[in-house]
Formats: sequence, structure tokens, C-alpha cells
Amino acid sequence: MQLTYVFPVTSEIKVEDGNWSSLSFERDGKRVSIQKPYPKAQLDWDYDSLTMHSRTPPPKAWFEFEAGRQDEFGISLITVEVILPADATEESLQKEMRGFLLPLLQQLISWIRVLTGQFWLGYYGRSSRGQKYVMYIGHGEKDKARHSGSVGWGLEYGRDLDGTTWAQIGTKLALGERPRPSQLFFCDALLDIEEGDLAQAIVALGVSSEIEISILRQEILAQKDEEFGRLFDEYMKPRFEESLKLLKEFGCDPFSDFDAEADRLVRNLYKARGRAAHLAECYYLEDRKKVFITWAEVPQYVAAVEKLFAWSDAQRIRVCGGGK
Repeated sequence: MQLTYVFPVTSEIKVEDGNWSSLSFERDGKRVSIQKPYPKAQLDWDYDSLTMHSRTPPPKAWFEFEAGRQDEFGISLITVEVILPADATEESLQKEMRGFLLPLLQQLISWIRVLTGQFWLGYYGRSSRGQKYVMYIGHGEKDKARHSGSVGWGLEYGRDLDGTTWAQIGTKLALGERPRPSQLFFCDALLDIEEGDLAQAIVALGVSSEIEISILRQEILAQKDEEFGRLFDEYMKPRFEESLKLLKEFGCDPFSDFDAEADRLVRNLYKARGRAAHLAECYYLEDRKKVFITWAEVPQYVAAVEKLFAWSDAQRIRVCGGGK
């Protein structure tokens, strides 16, 4: 039995032109095929059909407003085909949707976010990139929704999804691989930057760096001795700067040799992220003086964390013999 599902994604997936092959792979005993995302889809909006299939449809005025703003909100479509056993029942199909397809779609979106830098994907309800219009429904002509202008910082970042990256994502989905939490925190930091929340951006960038170092340390320890690694992490719990020194002892090249300026900035991020989280003040101490991180410096810190990821991937391959 072959089923086709079409998922509307309420944020624009930027896609490079060209004809690509669908992603096709076996997973959990099922044959899956995912077509190239279709950006800015012209959906067939039908409010009456929506009310038939939804117990809590949106207000009609809001629905009609969104229908008229499809391009500006940037809706994309992802089509997934799944081949199931011929004896599958309707009940089992519902379980497939909840337990297989939706997590698969989430992994797909996460990999696009991480590998292309399209950090806004999947966060329409939160990101100011999706919240392009401030709505007002009230006094005035009945059942009319009006937009009162654009909002958002308009951060420009990332690149279009291309065929090579699409194929790479297919391999990762087939293997059941997920992005590292550090990579997702980095994307969240970009959301914070776009929304103008400097303190939260510093927290997310600092946590992203800290988690990346922790994951690399754990992977290297796992190569040495599983029990030793478990005891080490349970009782030692080295801090960020100590972990960087420890990784050198494990055979990693120093991050400072890879990029001295990025090393300095990442260490400052770690120092500032605690104060940003608890005090909402973005500073670190240098010679007992407060040094505040400003908006003008944020691109430097973003680039420094990107270099930390690049260094970490290189050490993962060199010391562990593989990477994710």
C-alpha cells in the first residue's frame, strides 16, 4: 500500500533551481520517498473544506487574511510517499502518522536548518521572520482583518538548499541520524539575534559551544573505554576551558591553533553566557573590568562558533575516525 502525504510548512524553504532526484530510502521496514521541497506553494485555500476536517477552525477573517498573504508568509510544501504492508489497517495508518511520519518530517526540517543555515524553518509561530504583520481585528468593518505593517529585524543568513545538500540529508535520514543539540542551539541563537534579544542570543551561542565541546569529549572517551568514560563524566564534569585543555591531552589539535581569534571569542562567550542568563547583562570580565558584548560584535561571535564546529568536526574525524 502506497500513501502520499503533503505537509505544508509555514515558513519559506529557500531552494536552488534545478531538477533533483527524490530522497528514497528504507527506514523501520518502510520504503520512503521525499520529493524536493516546493517553496512558496500556491495552496488551494478553501475555508468550508477546512471546517469539515477541523474541530477548531480559525476565525474566517483570519483565514481569509492568510489566504491573501501566502507568498509573503512564505509557505512551502513537502511531499512524502510511504509504502506500507498491504494488510495495513486504518488504525495502523493513524499510528504511522503520529509515530513515524511527523518525527521524520521534524528531522528533515532540522537537517535543512543546520546544513543550510535557514534557522527560521519550523519556527513560524516564534520567529519575527514569520511574523511579518501585526494583526488588528476589532472596530471597523465586520469580519475584516487588517495588517498594520511589517515587524522583525530581517537578519540575512544562510544559503539555498541545493542538490548536494539534499542528497546528504537523505543519507542521514536513512541512517536515522539527528543533528547534534549544539547545532540546533546555534540555529536558535540566530533566531534570537533576528528578534533583537541580545542576552538570549549570547546564552544560546555560549550553550551551543559548551555542548559541542562536551559531545566531542564524550565521543573521544567512548573510543577509549566505555566504563572509564561513564565514570569520568559522572564524577569529574570538567568546565568548558578545562575541557578544551583535556581534548588536547586526548590527541586533539588546540582550537587556538585552528583559529586564535575564534578561540578567544568563544571563551568570552562562555564567560558571558551565565551573566546573560541570570542577570540579562552581556559582559565578561577582563582584568577585573566589565567588557560588554555589543550588537556590532555579534557577527564575529557567530563566525567564531561556526569555526568551533568546523574544528570539532575535523577532530572528530581525526581522533574518532568518523563524524556526524
